[in-house]
Amino acid sequence: EQEMKRGLSLQGVPNLDDLKQQLSQPDLAKAFSADQYYHDTGHAQMVARSSAFQAITLIMILFYSIWLGIDADLNKAPTLLEAPVAFQVVEHTCCTF
Repeated sequence: EQEMKRGLSLQGVPNLDDLKQQLSQPDLAKAFSADQYYHDTGHAQMVARSSAFQAITLIMILFYSIWLGIDADLNKAPTLLEAPVAFQVVEHTCCTF
């Protein structure tokens, strides 16, 4: 009976109506944003909040995901030191970013 009051059925499965009500509450419905953890002053928070930085970061992620496929297909060197210079430059650039 205690479990029924908490919204659980006898099998331990959550009650669907209770879950719907919980998910419709404003606190759970808002999207996560890392901005709430940033400081209010300083250069680092200013850069991290800028839409340009967020766009560049997304572009770098997309580029690197494509680059991984290119590197896997074309780079036959066993280590980065033995790879052609173009592969080294891109790897170091992505790692530095």
